[in-house]
Amino acid sequence: VELDNRFRNVLAELQSSKDINMVWGDAIALFGQLVETHGINKVIANIPYKILEPLLIAIHTHRRIKMAVLMVGKRYTDRVTADLKTPSQREEGFTKTSLFSQARFTPRIVASVPRESFLPQPRTESAIVVLQECDKKEQNPILRKVADMIIRNPNYLVRYFLKTMIDEIFNTKTRRIHVRDIDAT
Repeated sequence: VELDNRFRNVLAELQSSKDINMVWGDAIALFGQLVETHGINKVIANIPYKILEPLLIAIHTHRRIKMAVLMVGKRYTDRVTADLKTPSQREEGFTKTSLFSQARFTPRIVASVPRESFLPQPRTESAIVVLQECDKKEQNPILRKVADMIIRNPNYLVRYFLKTMIDEIFNTKTRRIHVRDIDAT
């Protein structure tokens, strides 16, 4: 999928291949339709880094996706393997992109790519990351549930989100949640 029409001439010869189905448009907007229509189960992408989070959400949401190979910026690679159980990483490095990378997948950084490898050069170093789907028994059910809840309720305030999450995970009805009462270990 390509959005930039400046690449139309360069990519025209790919359209003649019977093994490649070239689609012009917005990859995020078309993602679900393409996954269902073409039975896609792998994603290989070199995307603008600003659409990484929406792409990770789309990959997480479509359970048919079993693997993704992504060219990403250095900021993401620092967070992709952040361990939620390690206090310093949890406080500084575990983000929403970490969550969507680890809720269903085992992330691996397979190569660093220097900025000099690109034209024009990006402002950051890059890396190739592989997200390989975990077996169901290896997945962290709480991470998966939190990721699913963020997708269903993207505009929730944190306090209401945590209340809903706790109610759903523990099958309870809480009235108020205070941050001091939450232990993330």
